[in-house]
Amino acid sequence: MKKPLFVSLLVMCAAAVLTVNGAAAEGVKLPARDWSTNGIFGNFDRASVRRGLRVYQEVCASCHSLNLVAYRNLQAVGFSADEVKAIAADFEV
Repeated sequence: MKKPLFVSLLVMCAAAVLTVNGAAAEGVKLPARDWSTNGIFGNFDRASVRRGLRVYQEVCASCHSLNLVAYRNLQAVGFSADEVKAIAADFEV
């Protein structure tokens, strides 16, 4: 059952790569976008990050874990040290 899914994903990825390479070969210039998160010192929309964390906690956490993400990483996206401690206190490690 997993093999057909893998094959179809592989075919879709190959088609996407060929489409992009074909556009580059024809000299099509993609428009440049200036995102606020570009670069090493990019910024995140803090309200969106907070909503995303809340959605993860309420919906996604029942099936998916963030065991490879440290709570201290939340400070990099706009949470204060006290907020990170409060979030971490809700979980038993």
